[in-house]
Amino acid sequence: MEPHSPERLRRWLPVGYRAKSLHALAARFSGSAQPAEDDLRKLASGALLLHLRGWPGFGPYAAAHVSLLLGVFDEIPVDSLVRDYVRHHYRSEDIVSCLARRYNRWGEYKWWGLKLDKMARHDDWIGD
Repeated sequence: MEPHSPERLRRWLPVGYRAKSLHALAARFSGSAQPAEDDLRKLASGALLLHLRGWPGFGPYAAAHVSLLLGVFDEIPVDSLVRDYVRHHYRSEDIVSCLARRYNRWGEYKWWGLKLDKMARHDDWIGD
C-alpha cells in the first residue's frame, strides 16, 4: 500500500466510501502543477457549483462548502445545524424556501447574511 493511499486514509479517518474521492481531491490540489483553485475562481457561481458537483463524491453541500473556501458566498450549505437554526428561529420546515426568503436579498453574500444573523443572536457565532 502506498504511503498516502485511499485505503490508508480510510484507516486514519472515518470517511468510508469517500476516501477515494478525498484522496483524488487532495492529489488535485497538492500536485506540482499550479493548483486548480486558480481556474475555479474564474468561474461564475452557477458554473462553479455545477463544476464542483461533477467531482466524484461532491453533492450540493460539499460543492457549496468548497465554493465558500474559494470566496464565493452566494450559496448556503444546508446541514443539520442550518436546518435546526431555521426550525428554531424561523419556525419553518421548508428550509430552502425560508433561507431564500431571508437571505436572497444578500445577493452574492447570502452565506454572510446567515453568518451575521447567527452572530447577532449569539447562536454558534464563534465556530461555524
